[in-house]
Amino acid sequence: MRKALRILDEGAKSYGLDGLEHQALLQIAGTPSGALAIHSLADRLDIVPAFASRLVKQLESKQLIVRSRLHDDKRVILTSISPKGMDLLRDIDSDIHYEIAHFQRGIDRQERAAALAIFGFYVGEPSDSAVAKAIRQMLEP
Repeated sequence: MRKALRILDEGAKSYGLDGLEHQALLQIAGTPSGALAIHSLADRLDIVPAFASRLVKQLESKQLIVRSRLHDDKRVILTSISPKGMDLLRDIDSDIHYEIAHFQRGIDRQERAAALAIFGFYVGEPSDSAVAKAIRQMLEP
C-alpha cells in the first residue's frame, strides 16, 4: 500500500503539488455534489480545519479550486474543483497510470488480497460482509 501511495505522491510532485494537496483535490473532485465544505475536507484528510483552510487557500491561489459560500449558511465555505484543477488531476492520472499498472502486475493474488484486507480493516469493513468474505477467499491457497 505504501508503494502505491508513494507513486501517487511522486506523480503529484512532478506537477508541483505535495501529496496532501493532491489528496485534497481528489477528495473535492470525488464528491457527488461537486462541492465540499472545508470542515468536511478536514475530516476526510484527517487534519484540523485551520490547516484545511490554509490548504484550500493554497489550491485557490494556484487556480485549482474555487471557493464559494453556502446559500443557507454564509459561514460555511464550499470548495469546488476548477477546470484547471480537473485537467491537472487527469494529467497526473495519465502519467502515473503506467507505473501503477506495472506495480499491480508485480504483486500476486495473495499480496493483493492482504492489501485489500488491511485497507478493509482500516475503513471499518465488517468482517461478515460480502466484501470481507470475498477477500478471505482470495487469501485461500
